[in-house]
Amino acid sequence: MVALETSTATKLGEFQEAGSGNEFVIIRLAVKNTSDSFIDFSSFWQTRLKDSQNHVYDATFGATAHPFDGGSLAPGEVSRGDVVYEVPKNAENLKMQFDFTAFDLFDFERVVINLGQTAGSVTDLSQDLGVDVLSPGDSASKNDVKATVHSVRTESQLGEFSQPDEGNEYVIPDIEITNNTDEALTVSTLLQMRVKTGTGLSYTADIMGSSSLDRGYKEGSDIAPGESRRGELAFQVEKGAKPLYFIFDFLDFADSYKAFWKLR
Repeated sequence: MVALETSTATKLGEFQEAGSGNEFVIIRLAVKNTSDSFIDFSSFWQTRLKDSQNHVYDATFGATAHPFDGGSLAPGEVSRGDVVYEVPKNAENLKMQFDFTAFDLFDFERVVINLGQTAGSVTDLSQDLGVDVLSPGDSASKNDVKATVHSVRTESQLGEFSQPDEGNEYVIPDIEITNNTDEALTVSTLLQMRVKTGTGLSYTADIMGSSSLDRGYKEGSDIAPGESRRGELAFQVEKGAKPLYFIFDFLDFADSYKAFWKLR
């Protein structure tokens, strides 16, 4: 892991404001899975801040434009983004505690990072996926659930009112989920679908952009046994970001697995 940089703010976006006398401490974090199997990482459970008076602050649900995306990490995968903490403005000598083994009942391994200091040279993490990377047109399956990315397109505007933020574009994969099990299947675009850059920044589907699509992916009801559901999702991504992947997480908690499609 690397804590790349630290900043502070009293407000995040239009609606998130720190309490009276407090401020947000924002840490750009990068985490890489260097093992040969899927692992789980949670910035909420495995990181915290501690001040000189031994007060401890957990990560909040405050979000920047690039929130850190935890969950299951594939071999060689990097996750990069901002972890936000709310602390008193007068908190001194803040240190970040990072637990490598928060989910291990028998092992404990922690590093402490002094946020008031900077390394002479900043280390970064590069992604080198140790799983098969698919192409549009390919399918991935696990436990009788199949995910397919048929194609991908980009747009600078969707409909009359949906425009990406300055410097962004819409990346729109055409997705199909097939339920070959004997039970109804619940699929969540928020929890299971991401577009991700090669540096590890993740994007969830853009609500306004996706709602403007003529053939958008609909998730209001379960997928019946033997049925499929297909549609497009719009993701706001920085223009020209490359490589770019679509990721589907099968959410198998006993045996984690995510499939990657290279979009460009």
